[in-house]
Amino acid sequence: MVAAGLLRTRSALGIPDFELLVDRWSQQVQLPWDPMDASSVADAVCLLLSDLARPITGEVLHVDGGFHAMATCLGCGSPR
Repeated sequence: MVAAGLLRTRSALGIPDFELLVDRWSQQVQLPWDPMDASSVADAVCLLLSDLARPITGEVLHVDGGFHAMATCLGCGSPR
């Protein structure tokens, strides 16, 4: 499974406080991340579909610039 990072999609329009999440993301992400560019997620999917991923089973691949590894508080004035 691929856990994609924050991307501006049509679905994202329905997420409450999406702009707040974009702000927190930009403050906390560890690697360069552009919510308008899904190519990093597409690259990860291509890797998993390739022979290079033959031995990979039952994993969640986080493609989010490292955001999943950081704590965040959407209701706080600043990130934790």
